[in-house]
Amino acid sequence: MRLALLGATVPVAILANALRVAAAGLCGLVNPAWVEGFFHGFSGWLVFVFSLAALAGIHRLLKRMVSGA
Repeated sequence: MRLALLGATVPVAILANALRVAAAGLCGLVNPAWVEGFFHGFSGWLVFVFSLAALAGIHRLLKRMVSGA
């Protein structure tokens, strides 16, 4: 289970950062100033929280699969 969770970290990180780049691109279309400063830092924290929640969900799913519940 640990190896599966470790293997999931790279795809989760790539997906989270891809969503961050896409959101920055869309915000940049509306107002390029939004992409700098606060949004950049805040989106970094959102990516971290999203990734942590996704890995927690994967862990829960793996536990259910292993226990058979």
